[in-house]
Amino acid sequence: MVGGAHQVVFDNHTSERNELTMDRAIKVAGLELAHPVMNAAGTCKSVMQVRKFAESRISAVVVGSYKVEKRWESPRAAYIDPEGHYSLNSKKLPSGGKEYLEQHAERMYDESCWEYSKPLILNIAGNTPEEFSVLAKLAVELKFSAIEVNLSCPTGAAPICYQREPTALAVNAVNSAAFGKIPVLYKLGYMPDPIQLKSQVDLITGKGADGLVLINTLGGGLLYQPGTRKPIMRSQPMGVGGAALLPLGVGMVAQVRELIPDSIDIIGVGGITTSADVKQYLTAGAKAVQAGTICWAADRDPKVYNDLVAGLAT
Repeated sequence: MVGGAHQVVFDNHTSERNELTMDRAIKVAGLELAHPVMNAAGTCKSVMQVRKFAESRISAVVVGSYKVEKRWESPRAAYIDPEGHYSLNSKKLPSGGKEYLEQHAERMYDESCWEYSKPLILNIAGNTPEEFSVLAKLAVELKFSAIEVNLSCPTGAAPICYQREPTALAVNAVNSAAFGKIPVLYKLGYMPDPIQLKSQVDLITGKGADGLVLINTLGGGLLYQPGTRKPIMRSQPMGVGGAALLPLGVGMVAQVRELIPDSIDIIGVGGITTSADVKQYLTAGAKAVQAGTICWAADRDPKVYNDLVAGLAT
């Protein structure tokens, strides 16, 4: 078992608490958080990583994405622009799969999050409704604090959030297994077409959602090594992330905030490198944020989030 369901007490570790975190205390999809800053999926997968992230000043630990099957990470699967403008990745959602979760979920909580009382959110991904159902049931059984359902990864699973029928099937599968038992968040990709955006958001929230996570890596990226026709990374397709996504993410949060009731929270993701970027998302209507590329740029050191949290006080 890995902690409670809806009501999760936040950050009780006295050395980490201060007036900033107390002043910023919020509730997102039923989870009590010390402040709005979390890591994004893709940065934290293992027991050891969960421990390190829990020790940082993030308010909740997002683990995953996890798929049913085990998948090893491709070598040199990420590229960070030296100027900090963007990132590319073709990681394809590596993880230890369902088996690793069954063996180690309790340790993820007991050896890391318990001491800090931070929610542990499981990000899941799949290619079929059956896979989503298996992982959602597992998240409930293992008592993760919440599920974040990845409907939008362009490199490791089908980005089904752009298609109505596959989205409906996945949401039905997850909600049958988990909705009303633990908070369920759905992660969507960027949608420039406002008609499609409204259609998909109405579909998901109409079936039941505690929150939406906006946005994900954009698919279809490609760069070549200078002076050659050789791609910068061997594995393709490449997802585009980093600072370049900020205006897209903030814009989509603002649009979706107008489409859904206040009872459904939004977590903003994409392009966050400073506390000013966090405030952009909060201004647009997000209740909390997640950041990923800044962690990869810091060699996966979660201490990079500490500056984001500290900057919220100014």
